[in-house]
Amino acid sequence: MKNPFDFLKGLGNWQETIKQHQEALEKLEATGEAGATGIGRVTATLNGRFQVKALTIDDEAWQEGKAFTLDLIKSAFNDAVNKIFEKNQGKMTEMFGNMAGAGGSGV
Repeated sequence: MKNPFDFLKGLGNWQETIKQHQEALEKLEATGEAGATGIGRVTATLNGRFQVKALTIDDEAWQEGKAFTLDLIKSAFNDAVNKIFEKNQGKMTEMFGNMAGAGGSGV
């Protein structure tokens, strides 16, 4: 019978691993996009902590009106947030997969 706490053996560096992940989040970036050339385009770049790094709004977007431009901005931010979640999920899977594998229990 396996010891149910065997997986804890791989968690010795748990705090360090979490710290490294948090530092990696600050370096992680994703750019969301909305709109199209000619009718107006918006891009929003966020880091892994969802802080805005850059926002660009084409002149054409402003000419389409306030409501249209605001919709593009929201869409660009939502796209960037989704991309950050996808990238972060991969990093979390990698991090916790490595931690579980280190314990040898496969939990």
